[in-house]
Amino acid sequence: MSRPALQAAYIAIENRLTAGAEPWGRKIRISVVKSGTTYPYVVQFWAGGGSANRIKQRDAELRIAVKAVSDKMADVMICAERITELLDDHGYQDNADDYLSGGTSWTILSITEEDAFFLAEPVSNTITVYHVGAFYRLFMQHT
Repeated sequence: MSRPALQAAYIAIENRLTAGAEPWGRKIRISVVKSGTTYPYVVQFWAGGGSANRIKQRDAELRIAVKAVSDKMADVMICAERITELLDDHGYQDNADDYLSGGTSWTILSITEEDAFFLAEPVSNTITVYHVGAFYRLFMQHT
């Protein structure tokens, strides 16, 4: 059974970001992070898109935000740069030797980093939590 494009994209991003020894380890979450999760961690969430309807075959154009979160600005900046290195221009058409796998149902043709963002969230008088990331546009085709 085929999975939805969004699910395939989430899995592909998580697999790429947890394949190596990264600062966030295996702490990749979708949309919601449980209280008490240690820093740094990564969150990905849907930011737009769906079926592209550009070809007769099933296809999708998704926008997914991926951000690093930490209470140390230096750590979150390092994490955000590493996320860019792992995701940007790593679709099949971007880099056929090193691309994100959409599994058996979807081919991720391209993934492009678009708008970057930075948020400093004061959570107490002494603690600030930093969110740094970008929006990624994925073009996908059902296989």
